[in-house]
Amino acid sequence: MGPEGYYLGYRSLFLVDMEGFPLGHVEAPANVNDKKLVEKLLKEALGQDMEVELAAGDSQFESKPLFAVLEQKKITRIIPWRRLMGRRVPAEELKG
Repeated sequence: MGPEGYYLGYRSLFLVDMEGFPLGHVEAPANVNDKKLVEKLLKEALGQDMEVELAAGDSQFESKPLFAVLEQKKITRIIPWRRLMGRRVPAEELKG
């Protein structure tokens, strides 16, 4: 809630190729977690006979259930998060 009342908003998640060309997107209310949108986005994109080899995201993508979805679809992940609360970036996360 802001000083003037409630803020309304939405979040968008885009799938782009290595050159930044948009391949697909999903939108949801602002209170929906990004992790919950990734599988839907991949399902829509892969439904168009598109091959996805690598998913890059911020620390919001750090999730065992999301990692399982990516593994099942044989998609490598890179999540280069900054050092936060003493946590170090595991080497396997940066290899891609």
